Amino acid sequence: VDGQATGLYTPTVIEDLAPGVHQIELKSSCGVALETVTIIEGVPAHLTVELPSQPATLHIVLSPPEAELTIDGQSLSAVSGEPNTVTCGAHTLSANQEGYETTLKHIELAPGEIHTLRLELVELGTATLAIEVEPPTAQILLDGQVKGRGSMELEIYQGPHVVEARKRGFLPRQETLFITNTNPEPVSFILEPERRSARTSNGMKGASIFQSKPKMVGAGLSVLGAGAVVYGGFHFLQTATAYQEYLRRADAVNAGIQEPAFAEQFFAEEVVPIRTKMRMGMTFGGVAMSSGLVLALRF
Repeated sequence: VDGQATGLYTPTVIEDLAPGVHQIELKSSCGVALETVTIIEGVPAHLTVELPSQPATLHIVLSPPEAELTIDGQSLSAVSGEPNTVTCGAHTLSANQEGYETTLKHIELAPGEIHTLRLELVELGTATLAIEVEPPTAQILLDGQVKGRGSMELEIYQGPHVVEARKRGFLPRQETLFITNTNPEPVSFILEPERRSARTSNGMKGASIFQSKPKMVGAGLSVLGAGAVVYGGFHFLQTATAYQEYLRRADAVNAGIQEPAFAEQFFAEEVVPIRTKMRMGMTFGGVAMSSGLVLALRF
């Protein structure tokens, strides 16, 4: 403000400005804007400023020229030596190519700047890696790429690598290496069979009650027993309702309003059949569920 730094960052409020005309200057890494504002005592002033942004020109010289280039994590289809228009400010460039060390470079470009950047990748040495595996038909992968089956020797570049051996029915093995010489130590894998209990007979993982006939019978009995218990519970409610009606009729008989057959006949024809169904359902259901759970959990 008026040539004095405030230490403030937008958006902000500048307080205690004297009435009159003031010069407001805003700066960023990519531009500068200068505005004039008139302050009237007791009246707030508002100022909206759009900073101009002038791009920069970047010439990138790659060695080797076919290396893959990214800028701020985004792929850049740049031709070595040709100009590229980029925004001003700070950027991180990365160049990588198989057989070379990845190169990183941090730069900061001013608005309108024309900058030439040279990225020379250092070539990696090669090494012969011996891989031994048991069983001999196991599949070998290097950095996620299938290389074949069984023990082998691979010509690889020095640097970090991930070697993996796998075979159906066996637990996979993986090892991370950092190769620094031409004759590294051999890598040896001995795969262990998967536990039988962790696989079903058709190759699906996980134990299942359908692997065992006793378990299947137990599961069936449990389901059947649960249904019988529900059946018995339903008739329990009907029995309670019918018994209440029987008690009402018995009261009428005791009061001399009705003949004894009025209550006794209802008890024999209505209460007894429903009560029998309730007892059968509850008894059979309890036995079936208990037996089924024993079979399913023990065998």
